[in-house]
Amino acid sequence: MKHTTISEQRSEGSSPFNDEPLFKPGPASRLLAGVILMCGLVNRKKFKNKHWTSYAEYLQFKLTKYRKKFFSSREEYSYFKRTTLNLITDRAARRHLALEQGRDLGKIQEHELRLRQTFVAIQKSIASSPLNQKLTFKHSGNAGDIIYSLPAVKALADGRPASLYLQLDQPADYTGREHPLGNVKLNKFMAQGLFPLLRTQPYLSEVEIYSGQTIDFDLDDFRNLPIATDRGHIARWYFWVYGVTSDLTVPWLDVPKLDTPAKAIVLARSQRYRNGGLDFRFLNEMGLIRFVGTRGEFEEMRQMLPQLEYVECTDFLQLARVIKSARFFIGNQSFPYSIAEAMKVPRVLEVCRICPNVIPDGANGFEALFQFNFERIVGQLMKVTERTAYSHT
Repeated sequence: MKHTTISEQRSEGSSPFNDEPLFKPGPASRLLAGVILMCGLVNRKKFKNKHWTSYAEYLQFKLTKYRKKFFSSREEYSYFKRTTLNLITDRAARRHLALEQGRDLGKIQEHELRLRQTFVAIQKSIASSPLNQKLTFKHSGNAGDIIYSLPAVKALADGRPASLYLQLDQPADYTGREHPLGNVKLNKFMAQGLFPLLRTQPYLSEVEIYSGQTIDFDLDDFRNLPIATDRGHIARWYFWVYGVTSDLTVPWLDVPKLDTPAKAIVLARSQRYRNGGLDFRFLNEMGLIRFVGTRGEFEEMRQMLPQLEYVECTDFLQLARVIKSARFFIGNQSFPYSIAEAMKVPRVLEVCRICPNVIPDGANGFEALFQFNFERIVGQLMKVTERTAYSHT
């Protein structure tokens, strides 16, 4: 039996997929299809998008359609159209899934090979200089993703010096919502804001802008692999990619508190990842509330919370200290919440229904999906923080 390649099948006007024809071509359809293809009278690109096994099958479908239309009852013709549409739609879905699985398998195999080579090279270097072998990491943002990658960085470095390089101005798609960074994941301003926070962490020996340095681990790998990034836990994506783990119930960011006592609730709410079912106006009854984020986000929230105060932070180390010193923190799935999660302060997460990819781990972490629970959780935290002080020092 002759086996044809995909390109050969396409040149013959047939499909590279092993599908049974929905309409088995007769001799007349095959002959006519051969003549049309030989003469170049068909737009092959348009035909390929029709999801037929061959051009001959397509012609057979057209002949059957016209025969039904002119020589059958209206009910029979309508039934023919409905069933044919369902069969074609089902075939298209199966083909799309097969293509996606094929592409995913290729990406996985490429990642497996690269990961194997990386770990072999690292093990050789460690064997020659085990005490001071530096590992290098690259990340292009967003800022919250960088924070969530740090447990994996710690696990991979395993006590050795770790250099983290931040790649700037990589394109991002924020369709449907305004974003402070426009159309990139990380810019120079955000990187400079991150430097003071990241450079105070003892497990990071160096944090700089990426400018072509040799990299051991590209922390953007998860973006090129078949990982469902609209759900789960961002921190665990890196565990999946690199085969490591870390205890996410303990803090991985450490900063000193502000000198002022923790009297205020700290609130952050970006324009993305909002839960439209939550109403924040009940917070007007909760005393002093301070907002961290952009001016635009603050002005929008002040429409609901007139007594809201704005805290302007010069960098993200100061932002982390403000959050660390809060009575408790409320935020949606945005950068400030990643800092609160990393420090394990008392915190309430506004869960985004359509993209729940942040999960509080450990003590004092609460999730609000519904209004009743939101108000109940905040009420409980208000009572607890009146009686005792949380030990998030």
